[in-house]
Amino acid sequence: MSSLKLFAKSRTISLLIGLVILTLVLPGVVSAKTISSSVNYATGDRPIAGDWNGDGRDEAGVYRPGIGFYLKMDNGNTLNPSTDRFLSWDNAAGDRPIAGDWNGDGQDETGVYRPGVGFYLKIDNGNTWNPSTDRFLAWDNAAGDLPIAGDWNRDGRAETGVYRPGVGFYLKMNNGNTWNPSTDRYLAWDNATGDLPIVGDWNGDGRAETGVYRPGVGFYLKMNNGKTWNPSTDRYLAWDNTAGVLPIAGDWNEDGRTELGDVTSGNIRYFDTNGRILSTLTSSDSEETNYIMVSSLLSGGECYGAEACNPTGSPIGGGAGYMRVVSETDAGVKYVVSTKDQLITALKSAKSGEIVFVKGTATIDLTYTPGLTIPAGVTLASDRGNDGSPGALIYRTVRSNDEHTFIAGGNNVRVTGLRIRGSDTVEMDSISDVKCAIKAVERTGTEVDNCEIWYWSYAGIAQEGGTGYYHHNYIHHNHPDGYGYGVVTGGGNSIIEANIFDYNRHSISAPGLPGEGYEARYNIERGHGTAYGGWHHFDVHAYPTDGQSSSIAGNLYKIHHNTFETTEVECIGIRATPTTGMYIDHNVFNVPPGRPVFKKSYNGNSLRMFVTSNFWNGVLYKSDEIVDYQYG
Repeated sequence: MSSLKLFAKSRTISLLIGLVILTLVLPGVVSAKTISSSVNYATGDRPIAGDWNGDGRDEAGVYRPGIGFYLKMDNGNTLNPSTDRFLSWDNAAGDRPIAGDWNGDGQDETGVYRPGVGFYLKIDNGNTWNPSTDRFLAWDNAAGDLPIAGDWNRDGRAETGVYRPGVGFYLKMNNGNTWNPSTDRYLAWDNATGDLPIVGDWNGDGRAETGVYRPGVGFYLKMNNGKTWNPSTDRYLAWDNTAGVLPIAGDWNEDGRTELGDVTSGNIRYFDTNGRILSTLTSSDSEETNYIMVSSLLSGGECYGAEACNPTGSPIGGGAGYMRVVSETDAGVKYVVSTKDQLITALKSAKSGEIVFVKGTATIDLTYTPGLTIPAGVTLASDRGNDGSPGALIYRTVRSNDEHTFIAGGNNVRVTGLRIRGSDTVEMDSISDVKCAIKAVERTGTEVDNCEIWYWSYAGIAQEGGTGYYHHNYIHHNHPDGYGYGVVTGGGNSIIEANIFDYNRHSISAPGLPGEGYEARYNIERGHGTAYGGWHHFDVHAYPTDGQSSSIAGNLYKIHHNTFETTEVECIGIRATPTTGMYIDHNVFNVPPGRPVFKKSYNGNSLRMFVTSNFWNGVLYKSDEIVDYQYG
């Protein structure tokens, strides 16, 4: 399944006129997941990239001045005339290429800016210019302007713009042909003559914002499209201040926000927002990028880890950019609440198919309140990530003998967009009175998504039997000894997808009951903390069927396309042998020298471990060399 795009990607071209060097700045486009080596670049070619085929991934291309566009329709390493595209609709030597989804069809189209003339936007990727359907925009035709493009208004289409050195940014809020001072935007927050423009969604709100790279100084990122620089809210990044580099920008880790990078001496470096190198592409790379903390897409077509492979269309961990966020005005919202009493009353009254919506500004204290049952088929929702909303906060300050906070009262219960905080704020020794945020016992179709869940003694989410789908959550700091699970699934089957886990004793745990299983995919395990008894992050216990010698570890588990960042404990622990098997593949492990997976087997029973194609500390292992087998 390909990634769906919520908004048009943002692009800009930075030109160093004196050096006659052009680099394309491609937020959400030039990324470690899509560029693996050169694609027949000739001297003078100007790189361009976009989702030419609508598969949700960006492909490479070049604009050859005086010739036309060469578009790679996949991320292979050679140009294939039978499948790739050559477009000769524009071949003027002085034109500057741009790309964007001009028509909102989910595929990127090409365009050029002709200095002193204007923009030519190809509304499809046909090979000839059609004056009746393609667009010529003469709203800006100053010879020294540098073209940019981005979805300034969040309408799903890319609009044009320019950066005028020494003056500022001009953003066209639609693709009309004339500049309208009352609706279009002029931003004078930066007007230094030597700055190079960049564009990206710095804050993950679905809109493109502006920025500049000042050679020898660093990046200045405007966190909104306001007209003045605000040191308290906007960002200055001095970690990259080498005068000779050229800036690039893109969502390298698919978190819904744009990160930065640079090009120098034939190398492309990709950074996170803290200036930490994520990966490096050198001109000598023939097949793949270096894997450092996150994963990339190999030129052979396989991807590894969570960020590069995330097919969901929503950022890992949810929040800004999440596709299925519920708002107060959505159809199905029956009750809108903001207090404890209103919430209790609404949940008692709600019927299947109805939504109980908690205002994003609400803060509700449920300390000493008995657990609240969510009826079958009912959705309990808030709007985490919608237009900057943090989502309603529901919390407890004291762990008591009351029930768990929310209980699935039937099948097909959904909890979405909330922040649910427990009372256990510090690591502690084993405790007997353990609670969780959400519990489902023998329920099918339980769904928890786009929530932040933390400080629970037993688990953030606890499933006993039944089925569940737990995805796009941020689950952290659940860490008492003996418990402290992010998600625990006992005896049932669940999909655990695109979550961010951190500071949990076990982020995913299962007791290993007969018939049990889970599939963990596209998750990021941050790996911080060494909570009491925290041997490993993803876990399956041994379940004794006839004494210790006959213990099993459930039935079927699939752990694939996850990223495990630096950690002091093993990433995956399997404490006996599953009935069907454990499948581990296409993960990225960044761990100390000890193997990232351990498997315990009793009395030489069958291993049933199927481990293939995982990256461990930057090296690809095709089989089970990453497993530490222990025999009892």
